[in-house]
Amino acid sequence: PAGGQLAVAVSSGEVKIWRVSGDGSIGAVAMTILNAHQGKPPTACAFMHDASMLVTTGGDSMTRVWDCNSGAPLAAVPLLAPGSCVAAMPHAPLITACDVSGGVYVFRHETISVRDDANESSPETVTKLLMKDLQQF
Repeated sequence: PAGGQLAVAVSSGEVKIWRVSGDGSIGAVAMTILNAHQGKPPTACAFMHDASMLVTTGGDSMTRVWDCNSGAPLAAVPLLAPGSCVAAMPHAPLITACDVSGGVYVFRHETISVRDDANESSPETVTKLLMKDLQQF
């Protein structure tokens, strides 16, 4: 993505972000998000189109959005089963996540403004947002 960054989901529960130079060389770790998925391994990650946010999913049945500058959590969206993959659309503010049971979730990162795990949206709320979001495209 824009910004020259590389993110890797690590089985220890961390997500690491490296800076990548114009010639493709990888520098030192720029940021590590510890315990990204509540002690469960993250399984996938993807940058939003401008690389200001990173989306992860993992074994805690959550898809999370992170600020790439501070590492702060910005949103948390529950899945019905552990997450298996995640993608950010390059030209639209949409995030797609899949879980191991075959569930597919699509949502706008602007509509999910959950800031902590105590107030997470329910899967039913995410489904309602999905229907609203898809009608806009």
